[in-house]
This record gives sequence, structure tokens and C-alpha cells, in this order.
Amino acid sequence: MKTLRFGWIGIAALGLLACPVWAAPSWDKSADGGYQGGDGMWSAADANWSSDGTTLVPWSDGNDAQFPANDGTPSVVTLTNNVSALSLTIAGSPYTLLLTNGAQLSSGAGIIGNGSSCNTASVFSASTWNMGVQKLTVGSGAAMGNALIIDGGMVTNVSTLKLGVGAASTRYNSITITNGGRLVALSPWYDPSALGGNFGYSNSFTVTGVGSVWTNATNSYVYLGAYQVAQNIGGSSLSILDGGQMSVTYLRIAYTPSNTVLVSGPGSLLRQMYVPDLTDGSITIGGYGMTGYDYGNRLIVSNGGAVVAGEANFNSAGGTAIVTGPGSVWSNLYVINSSGFLLYVGYGTNSFENVILISNGGRLDNNCSVGYGTTAIGAYGASNNAMIVTDSGSVFRVTSDLHVGYVNNACYNSLTISNGGTAIVNWWYSGLNIGNGGNYNAVTVTGNGSVLTNN
Repeated sequence: MKTLRFGWIGIAALGLLACPVWAAPSWDKSADGGYQGGDGMWSAADANWSSDGTTLVPWSDGNDAQFPANDGTPSVVTLTNNVSALSLTIAGSPYTLLLTNGAQLSSGAGIIGNGSSCNTASVFSASTWNMGVQKLTVGSGAAMGNALIIDGGMVTNVSTLKLGVGAASTRYNSITITNGGRLVALSPWYDPSALGGNFGYSNSFTVTGVGSVWTNATNSYVYLGAYQVAQNIGGSSLSILDGGQMSVTYLRIAYTPSNTVLVSGPGSLLRQMYVPDLTDGSITIGGYGMTGYDYGNRLIVSNGGAVVAGEANFNSAGGTAIVTGPGSVWSNLYVINSSGFLLYVGYGTNSFENVILISNGGRLDNNCSVGYGTTAIGAYGASNNAMIVTDSGSVFRVTSDLHVGYVNNACYNSLTISNGGTAIVNWWYSGLNIGNGGNYNAVTVTGNGSVLTNN
């Protein structure tokens, strides 16, 4: 009886030869048997691949590229030409994949750190990784310390992005876009991009430097924190710094606690894209009553950073937004086809202890171009929520209704203007309403130079 190997399965009992089964080529630097690590070039000219752990061959386009567990030798894999792969999986460690000198990598789905740790993929200036509208994962299944660095290059045609997901110990994974790098993703509603969560935590995403951009498609969804299951550990971050920019239709910071979005530095911009007839496109802090799971999530705008949104709300407990420093602006713009609100600081009976702080010259604008669009501090039974405007030059401006305590016994909510802060409420529809459907709500103006006005 004979069994043919190396890609063929013999079926002796039937006297037949089965269809070919080809093992995906894996990175291998030695013919000694098994898979051995080591540095090398990824090309059609260099024999750095093996399908059996023994026979080394050059790369051939159209295969799945595997970087498996090996003898533990660190491996630097350098790509400087054009390569295509059905998929790319780094399952061993530590690997460093470098796309440089104008390299062009075309692949299907990619995983950097599949149950493995301390792997890095870097895409440098003039180099591109085209994902072919497939998923990109950085850190999956008990993976730690894996990184994607887009350093002047581009990663494009990503269907959805997963950072640090899939197991309780999936943590400290990161994505960094810097030096004019670009990431382009679809992030659709049925498979949103997720930064941390689904049992992963303490993962970080950073867009930094002028020209560095993360662009998501129209009608896109990005979650910071879990997106399928709630959990009581979080601590992941999204940072847009020093002129970096991000655009998305729907951003939710939810279902895990203590996640932070930071927009800091002149030219830094988080932009929520408006889509006609999409009523839930917004920036949302909290997961609709998931109290205990997503307490303490934060949005911070500082040092001249900017957030531009259509709508925003706090749906759970203990959420915080801080707009601080001259030139720091959070602007919400109501549009005709939206769901009827600009900003809710606390929404629903399980929503409490949410705070917006505008300080040291920061500014929050709720702009309504059509005459309506509610701003509420405590709505539909939400309690103990607050807006604080403090320090000279700090401004909270509303161009439609402002409610402090709104509907369904919303109690103990407050607006405080202090230490020279200013609140401007354009009372041209129904104006400023205190306790419209709730008790013990308050507006306080205190300190020299503090102003509440309708001009």
C-alpha cells in the first residue's frame, strides 16, 4: 500500500487518488525538519518557505502565507516588491513583518498574533497593504503585545478591524498610524470594527501627526469596548493626536468600563459623518443601561483638538466628557433627518452620574439649523447628571431647547456655570426648561464673570 505525500492523499482501499490537498507554505529558514525562525526576504527569488518543514521553496503568489510557531528564533521578514496571498496569519512569535521601499502586499484576511504575542507588522512610506475587503485582526485568542504600525504607508480595503478580541487574556495589542500613514476601512453595521472587548482589554489605537488618517466608509460602525458581550474589564483607548484625524458614522464607547477616547492637539479631529435618514449615527458613551459593565468611559478633547458630530449621548452610568483648553471644541450639528436630539447627558433610568466638564477655555456648541433638536441634561428618568462650565473663556452654546431634567421623573440633574464660564441658550423655541418631568433639577450661576444668557 502506498500513500502519496506532499499535497496528495492516497486512498488505497478504493484504489483511487484523491484531489490534491496542498498545505499552506510557512516561513522556514532551515531544512533541518520542523519550522525554524530567522531573518529573510519575502520574494519569489528567496527560498524561505516550506509546506512540510523540510523542503524550502521561494514564495509563489496565490497561497496562504503562514508564520507559524517555530524554534523561538526572532524573525524579521522584509517585503520590498509586489506579493499576493490568499490570507496572512502570524501564529508564532516573535515575527516582525516589514513592508518597505514601495512594497505592495495584496491579501485576503490578515491576523497579526493569532494566539501568539510580541509580533509586529510595519507598513512604511510608499508601501501598501491591500486587504481585498477582508478582515484585519491584531491580537486574537490570548494574544498580547502585537502591533500594526502604519508609518507613512497605507493599509486599505479593510472590511472590518478587530483589535485585541476573542479571549480573556487578549491585551496590550496596538495599532498606530503615524507620519502621514492611512487606514481605510468599511466597518459595516453587521460586522463593526472593534477596539478591545469580547474579553480583550487594555488595547490601544493611536492616530498621530499631520496627514495621519483613519477613514471609515459612509454608514460605518466602530466600537471602543465590547461589541457582542458585556464584560467588567476594559481600559482600551483611542487617541487622535497632534493633527491626526478619524472619520466614522457611529462611534460607541460601551459595554466595558474605563475606555477612553482622547482628541488632543491643534488639527486633531474626530468627525462623525452624517448620513441622510440614518437616525442612530452618533457618538455614544455607554450601552443603554449596561450599568456595572461600562461605568467610567470617557471622551476628552484637549489642547486644541476638535470633535464634530451630528448627535451625541450618554446612555449608561459614570460617563465623562471633558473639553479643556483654548481652541478645544466639541461641536454637535442637528440635521433634519436625525432622530430629534443633539445631546443627552444621561438617557434612561439606568443612566446616572454622567458629567460634561468644559474648562480652561474649552467650548461645546450644540448647533441647530432647523429650529429644533433637543439638548437635555438628564432625560427619560436619568438622574444625577451634570454639565459644568467653568473658567474664563469656557463656553457652552445651545441654539435650541435646553432641558435640565426631561421627562419620566428625571431628577437631581444640574447645569453649573462658575468662575467666569459662559452658557448661551438661544431661547427661540421653548427655551430653557428646568424640571420638565422631574424634581430637584437645578441651574446655578456662581462666581465673578459667570454668565447665562440668550445672546
